[in-house]
Amino acid sequence: MNPWTMFWLVVFACAAVLFFGTALVITVVGFRDLRDLLSNTAKSERSSSPPLPPPSSPLP
Repeated sequence: MNPWTMFWLVVFACAAVLFFGTALVITVVGFRDLRDLLSNTAKSERSSSPPLPPPSSPLP
């Protein structure tokens, strides 16, 4: 095999591994953050605090 072909094959393989590794980390961390966000939202909806009154209209 041509040395340049082998070089670019190795460069492509390294880039692919880094890309898919980064995508996997971002996916896992994103799902964890989304789960935390949704659980915090559900907890805050179940709290016993009274709802806020609607804002007053600036028009007369």
